[in-house]
Amino acid sequence: DVTDALTKVCLPVQRELGRMWQADEITVAEEHFVSATTVQLMGQLRSLATPAAPNGKTVVAATIEGDDHDIGTRAIADLFELNGWRTVFLGANLPVDDLMWAARTFKADLLVLSGMLPVHARTIGQAVQRLHAEYGRDAAPRVLVGGSVFTTQPELFEQVGADATAATAERAVAAGRKLIGLAP
Repeated sequence: DVTDALTKVCLPVQRELGRMWQADEITVAEEHFVSATTVQLMGQLRSLATPAAPNGKTVVAATIEGDDHDIGTRAIADLFELNGWRTVFLGANLPVDDLMWAARTFKADLLVLSGMLPVHARTIGQAVQRLHAEYGRDAAPRVLVGGSVFTTQPELFEQVGADATAATAERAVAAGRKLIGLAP
């Protein structure tokens, strides 16, 4: 099953890879090789999947400016697509101005933003403030955040003004559905 392959193989491999890199057990070249292989595998898995019927909702997913780690965000975007969402994946290191453009252009119902470090949480907070200033809080797309900074500090999502956080890819899809009113 594609969902299991993403959530029980690809993402755990990436977490272990990150741990090994931080512990200086592998080189940058080894980390890049395994990450590139994971991205190739994820593309092959997407081609095998049969998405659910479209639900009429659009999710824009990206890793915020300054963060180059987007494999987890890509996997979450893939899971949203498998669950019937129109998915716009914008990759890593997305500037806030471009995020605002994408939210408007693609008429996002939900933004999925990821950050690894406290500095990324601050940038996400700035993006959420701009989003609310441009749309008004009630009319703005809902914002779901994730990444290691939010996993280690779950209360941080409220501090940055996001609507929810999720510690796993499966929980991200469930939280997104709930935020948009598609739950359970």
